[in-house]
Amino acid sequence: MKHPKDKGVCFKMDVIEEAILDMKKQVMKSSPLEQALTNALDDIDSDEEQEIKECLKELDAFKEVSPLEAKLEELKDEPKPVEVKLELKTLPSHLKYMFLEEGDNNPVIISNSLSTLEEISLIEVLKRNKEAIGWKLSDLK
Repeated sequence: MKHPKDKGVCFKMDVIEEAILDMKKQVMKSSPLEQALTNALDDIDSDEEQEIKECLKELDAFKEVSPLEAKLEELKDEPKPVEVKLELKTLPSHLKYMFLEEGDNNPVIISNSLSTLEEISLIEVLKRNKEAIGWKLSDLK
């Protein structure tokens, strides 16, 4: 083994992790079922052994279903429609929300100082060009 040229390098052997794992095994006992599944029946007492026997009796009581009787259900990957409720923030007094679609969908913010005719004209232009604007509800996610 060669020593490194850099004198600032330190070598160490860590045995603490191994000691921690040994202590963990001693302190934390596994459940009776886990012991049965891992063939660790040597360390169980009579109460735990009785509990394991009861569990095995209950498992044996279940009826086995043959592959011909088994019912298989095919899962479908249909995307569920996602309903997103928009939380509209309070706007300053000089602005207001208008919606490009029915049911408060596709909100836009416009000036509060527009006349009714100007609002209608602006909304019509926005509706005609909403693809060009690139506004989509999916963009909000």
